Amino acid sequence: MKNILTIWGGAEQGKSATIKNLIPLFETNFPKAKVNWLIKGYDIKLIIEIEGKKIGVESQGDPNSRLKSSITDFAKDDNCDLIICASRTRGETVKIIKDVAKEYNYNLTWATNYRSSTNQSTLNQMSAEHIFQLILTLI
Repeated sequence: MKNILTIWGGAEQGKSATIKNLIPLFETNFPKAKVNWLIKGYDIKLIIEIEGKKIGVESQGDPNSRLKSSITDFAKDDNCDLIICASRTRGETVKIIKDVAKEYNYNLTWATNYRSSTNQSTLNQMSAEHIFQLILTLI
């Protein structure tokens, strides 16, 4: 079964940072992984190929962002087995993800990162490590 794993939460809560922290975990745990960077900067977009599985990653999950085009491309054109993306908790971004999942027959998994008014960077790293374990069950 194909899956969309969404890291969701309010604005400025570390969702994108958590997603970016996943990439070194993939590289360390799967040193033969092929990483195709589509966008590398403040927000990232890439496809990782691991042992015959394609994983599309989009860290931009704000309303009016490239989220819709990215996850549609991952599902339709790239035939990704797993899509990892950021999303708000309601509204446009949630609708986009649900619509793509329905249209391309993806299971939805919703997760969130740990949050605090202090030490957010450390919590984002811890979140990434725990979410990575979840990813291993999905691929």
